[in-house]
Amino acid sequence: DIETDEDGNEDEDDKKEMQTYFKTSGKYLQYKLPSEKDLKMDLTVSLSGLHIRDILMRNETISERFPCYSLLDGLVFLYRQKALFVDKGKLHIINLSDSHFDSEFKRLTERDYEDVEEQIYRYHSFDADKPLNKEQEDELLKGHQYIIVSKEFVVEITKGNDCRALFDTDTMLERIKNRTEPKSIKDFIITAETDEPSVTTWNNFLNKVRRDGTTSASYENLVKAKSKTQAPSSSTERLGGYTELGKTHPKSKSEWDNDLSDYLGIDFRSTKKTVTDWSKGILFDHENLQYMVGQKNAFKDEQTRSNLIRGIILIDGVFNPDKFFPLLDVSFVRYNQYTVLPFPFHLIKKFIQLEESGYKR
Repeated sequence: DIETDEDGNEDEDDKKEMQTYFKTSGKYLQYKLPSEKDLKMDLTVSLSGLHIRDILMRNETISERFPCYSLLDGLVFLYRQKALFVDKGKLHIINLSDSHFDSEFKRLTERDYEDVEEQIYRYHSFDADKPLNKEQEDELLKGHQYIIVSKEFVVEITKGNDCRALFDTDTMLERIKNRTEPKSIKDFIITAETDEPSVTTWNNFLNKVRRDGTTSASYENLVKAKSKTQAPSSSTERLGGYTELGKTHPKSKSEWDNDLSDYLGIDFRSTKKTVTDWSKGILFDHENLQYMVGQKNAFKDEQTRSNLIRGIILIDGVFNPDKFFPLLDVSFVRYNQYTVLPFPFHLIKKFIQLEESGYKR
């Protein structure tokens, strides 16, 4: 009993000592917490993933739980020997080897699966202009192609012969140089005759800058808003040209960059203008049936990797972009971004992962 009491007193003393240490040292829980934005993204991604898995594991009507289900009407998606489709409000993913697959496929698409399969093989076998490489041959044999079938069309999505899109690097570097290298203030003065009020305001602003003792500046420092903490007449001093012109909105600033570039014959436009603006949205080459997926909400300042151009092989029928491209505009595959492939292929992949983990429907 005495030993127990002593141990208890020692435990209490240790506890108090640790509490005092943490209270005075400030080292308790000193790890970096995620920002509110990152936390929201992580939670959304996690909950979306759980929600999708729950839908895949329940043979229930999905109309109230999966708002984009209507995009799947009349379409059958084939990938890795499985077919995905919606019928009577329920999501179905079945094996191509299932006894009822052929009849379901015929009912939904009014096509015989064997005929579609023959069309695909015939296309790849006899198209001399598009010979298969080893990877494509393996995909064909394993059923790893991305196939969409409807009453209207049969299409296959490919990697577009590994075509990739890159920014116009030379133009970007030239614009960066023009915007960041210091120039004489005189070089920014517009000498062309014009009645445009902005030109008069600009030239008056430049003359004031010179009278205040600044003889040279980069274009970016010349136009950016003044900083409250900057040192006067420093080499990095921001002089507030946009503010003087009344250009406070990004669009109006961009328009002035364009105008000044035309007046002076020097390209002061942002690297995002015309060089990278194709990286926003989904670009579709209707003539060659190719598309490229870019950013959804903003331009990129830099390109960390090239953008893959996907090809759409029209096996049969008439391709309908209005049925295809909405399948890329969902947020639960890539957070707040477009998907590169139609989202049902993502669902098939998730279902296969569930099967590989032991799940049986």
